[in-house]
Amino acid sequence: MADTLGEERQIATEEILFVPGGGKDQLPASLTALTALDVSAFTITDFDTLYSPKYIETLLNAKGIEYEELVKKAQILHKLLENDGKVQQAKQFGLTGVPAGTATTMAMSMISKLREYKILIVPTGELESFDRTIGGHGPSWVSTALNNKSHETNDDAKVLMKPVVNSLANL
Repeated sequence: MADTLGEERQIATEEILFVPGGGKDQLPASLTALTALDVSAFTITDFDTLYSPKYIETLLNAKGIEYEELVKKAQILHKLLENDGKVQQAKQFGLTGVPAGTATTMAMSMISKLREYKILIVPTGELESFDRTIGGHGPSWVSTALNNKSHETNDDAKVLMKPVVNSLANL
């Protein structure tokens, strides 16, 4: 998707390097190391990050960013989802799994704010939700999706990657 967007905007994308974070638990350590080296690093993470206060705190702390407001919002969002019995639905379907009204407004606000900090949330749940016709999870799903060129036509993936490609225009 980065290459597709780069071609559309006539921006060279060879400076983009995707580095596996080593799973959710290892991602903050990778982020801390990249930040210490003054590397402009985007983090792409699943939707359930939004209602994981401790994880948001850890990610923002790794970037040296004040996190109190976002952690409070994550706590509130988690409670709203729990009260409506929608935690699993939000994890699986992202924004479309979040109840309308306050919860959706809060989730959208958090996604926008985190984007400012180069933390990109998969709005459809998890990476694998970009193409639900492919089975599997993790690296096997990614390989199949790339072979099928699923990334070239997915509007949600395009929106997710736009800030990464746009950041190259400012170099």
